[in-house]
This record gives sequence, structure tokens and C-alpha cells, in this order.
Amino acid sequence: MQENPSAPTPVARSGPDYVLLRRQAAALAAEEKHMVPLLSNLSALLMEGMEALNWAGFYLVTGDGNLVLGPFQGKPEPAFIFSADGAYAAQPLCGMRH
Repeated sequence: MQENPSAPTPVARSGPDYVLLRRQAAALAAEEKHMVPLLSNLSALLMEGMEALNWAGFYLVTGDGNLVLGPFQGKPEPAFIFSADGAYAAQPLCGMRH
């Protein structure tokens, strides 16, 4: 029997298993009620579970709308991101619209 050269070739899944990452993150959140250790473990989980990342972490919103570096894995980052003219500082980082 001859193979059909125009038949699609199955593609192996090589990306992160988002379902597994979500389950692992939920298990961490269920066990840890303190924010800093939880965010630390979540950043480690993301770095281990997603090979293409070179940084995973969190910036936390301060009372004045600026961002301060929280737990992360990867190369050093700026400790603060300040808002300009009262605009939400995270907007340029993640494309959020307020």
C-alpha cells in the first residue's frame, strides 16, 4: 500500500501543558494562603513548565498605582515601574485598558 504524499503529517504537541499547569497552580493556591510564598512558587512553576520563558514573575500594585517587583524567576528586573500622570503603571506591560 502506497502512502499519500499530500496527506497531512500529524504534529506532535511540544508546547506547555496548560491544563496541567492550571491544576498545579490551583493545588499550590489551595495549600498556601500567604501571598509571597504562593507567588514565589507560581513563578517557579511557570519557569519549569514553560520552556520558552526567560522570566516569570509578578509586579504588585502599590497604593499609589505604581508597580513594585514581586517574586520572580529569571534575570534581574527594575524594582519599580512608576505610573505617568496617574495612569495605571501596568498598562504598557500587558496591554490592559482601563
